[in-house]
Amino acid sequence: MRRPPLHKALAAALVLALALPLAGCSMSFESASAKALAALDGVESVHAELELSLGASAGILGESADWDVSLGISMDTDGSRTSGSLSLAGGPGARYIVEDRGGEYDLYISADGGEEWLSFTGLDAEERADADAAPEVDLGGLLTLYLEAASGFSGEIEDTAPTGESCRRYDGFFPGERLAEAFELSGSGAYAGLPEGTDFPDVPMSVWFYRDGGLPARVELDVTEAMGAYFDGAFEGLAGVTVGIERLVMSVSLSGYNTAVPATPPAA
Repeated sequence: MRRPPLHKALAAALVLALALPLAGCSMSFESASAKALAALDGVESVHAELELSLGASAGILGESADWDVSLGISMDTDGSRTSGSLSLAGGPGARYIVEDRGGEYDLYISADGGEEWLSFTGLDAEERADADAAPEVDLGGLLTLYLEAASGFSGEIEDTAPTGESCRRYDGFFPGERLAEAFELSGSGAYAGLPEGTDFPDVPMSVWFYRDGGLPARVELDVTEAMGAYFDGAFEGLAGVTVGIERLVMSVSLSGYNTAVPATPPAA
């Protein structure tokens, strides 16, 4: 058999070497993140599920108690209108609708599954922020913070989203110095009660991107160790008081890009 000329053989080998990574569709976190941020510019609506999951124990003068609590925020948003629910420990929670009318807000809250609604119209930004029953989640700011501030990521890992769709997953770290900001943007800052300037270590973080389209599917932070150290210091010196954090995980799962439709306000 005749051998091809050397320059053709080298060219073929180069093409093959370049094609191998493309065939596996492997992508660094930085590339996946940049692709996701660009894709988010074209998103008009999205469904999000935010959760703060806590497992803790406390002891006071020989008496002990355990807690297993989850705070869940469900939301559909198109930017000008957001609807969803807020639940604590898996309870029925409250439903809410918030409409942004150019700097003024109309807020609707129902505690009985949507049968009856309380209406608060014409609220300014401060009055809107004081409404605990309708958490103020800056979803765009939160995703941007997660994707731009984290570092130290692993290579791509094949995984699936909560919806079952194929994803790229990356494991890395989120800077502890920005942890309080993440809690605040997620709408759970008031529940976490973290004072500004608190020094936290970096925390483990995982990010999932949908393989089809590249948009973010899920972000999860395991702040168990960081918050455990924080509470150890907060209660240090109190005789007979012990606090243990067995689990504290905050996450946001995203789906329904450009198909999510917020609920309409109830009729007057």
